[in-house]
Amino acid sequence: MHMASNISEKVDYFQLKSVGEKHIVISVPSRKPDLVLCRVSKRLSINHAAQTVKTYLHHILRFLNYLERIPNSVHPVWNVEQQLLLTLVQSFFIDEMGCAFKSAKFNREARIVNTSSVSIHTVSNFLTAIRVLYRELFFLNKYDIQEPLKMEAKRLQESSRLFSLGEQLKSGEPENPRRMPLKSGVEPGFQHQDHYKETDNYYICSGSEWQPKVLDDPDFPNHVWKAGNNFQWRLREQVVARLLFETGARISEICSLTLSDWLGLGGKNQAYSVNKGSHGNRAKELIWSKGTTKLIYKYIDSERYYSDPERLKVSKILSDKINPELLNAPLFLNRYGRSYTSQTFRALYWKPALTKYGMYATPHQCRHWFVTKHIRQIYEEANSYSLDNPEVRSRLNQLISYMKWKQGWKMVETYNHYLSKTNIMLMQDKLHEALDLSFSGKVTTSLNIKENEKLISMNSSLLDDIFNQVDS
Repeated sequence: MHMASNISEKVDYFQLKSVGEKHIVISVPSRKPDLVLCRVSKRLSINHAAQTVKTYLHHILRFLNYLERIPNSVHPVWNVEQQLLLTLVQSFFIDEMGCAFKSAKFNREARIVNTSSVSIHTVSNFLTAIRVLYRELFFLNKYDIQEPLKMEAKRLQESSRLFSLGEQLKSGEPENPRRMPLKSGVEPGFQHQDHYKETDNYYICSGSEWQPKVLDDPDFPNHVWKAGNNFQWRLREQVVARLLFETGARISEICSLTLSDWLGLGGKNQAYSVNKGSHGNRAKELIWSKGTTKLIYKYIDSERYYSDPERLKVSKILSDKINPELLNAPLFLNRYGRSYTSQTFRALYWKPALTKYGMYATPHQCRHWFVTKHIRQIYEEANSYSLDNPEVRSRLNQLISYMKWKQGWKMVETYNHYLSKTNIMLMQDKLHEALDLSFSGKVTTSLNIKENEKLISMNSSLLDDIFNQVDS
């Protein structure tokens, strides 16, 4: 069922009013706060970061405004039975996002959302926002089902059983034959050809599995620097760009730095920082180079000084006599003396500069570049690409601690999966180089016996690593 022809003209029935990190949902007809949605907003603020809450509320209100435009819609608009809700979500995808659908082969009731005019990220965020909305409504006793976008266990099992039975009928095999495990690779007819795990979700994003944008190009920072110079970035943008590459922090974390964050670790090459999901708490520490510290000093005494209503210079910030309240000011200011935002950096400086240079990348890819280069360096300095190597494991633990990854080793394994092929190539290059020296006779004439034995041992270790990577 598709309702596109029944939708009235676009009018917002709900609007979001934000005061700092607090969000109030206003009912436009009554011009009063909607008490239920305001309670939902308040609960979201307890469990999620401020920007995440704003994103969720944007998607929630967009969907609810869509429901309000449907003739004869029930009130409140979210209080519809599950089957009708699923139909409305699908209609929203078609009308508002231009998405198409196909049935999942492994589950006849699930629908795979194929995106075209919007990104997978947007679709995924929308689905998460609607799930969160109904979870909170259930908690507030305003809806009967906690997860209306998910199937009941019995329904999922029945759908999966029908899929398996259909495949068996196609192949002409009995319903319960003795089988080899799927990972054996000898059961191709029973592999899920859609490459999706069995799920209880009614809607699944096509290709929604997250993959890191692995950047291993040593010239990437250089290209960004040239793009900035060509666009005539000011000192502020140069400092922010260097911090992106040197700290591995998110652009939002860098732009939210305060003078207190920086001074709290000595006012040199370190600062406290918020982390994703830390609810504004300074949960991690950033480290950068001494060269960037000099640029920060220069920026504070020049560009920032003329934008700062308090006219603070480095000497005054570092002095003991400064009023502590002044240190709550942002490290980076716009020309009006207010906080310099990540949106401003992206829209007015980063994107135009890289576009003019003929290059496409996002600030977040600097973070992926940072992680990729560090993992690569750890492997190379340890002369091993095995996660079982004590030195590799110890240094990767340090990286996990610095990045403050909640998923820890899961993140390392994700990056490691995409680095494994190039790891093998690099190990082979090192091995070939060592063997060339050995075959040419240069090793035995220039190294003593102990050093020669050490090289042979290293080559053996490299071979073990290569075979282990290939086998896995």
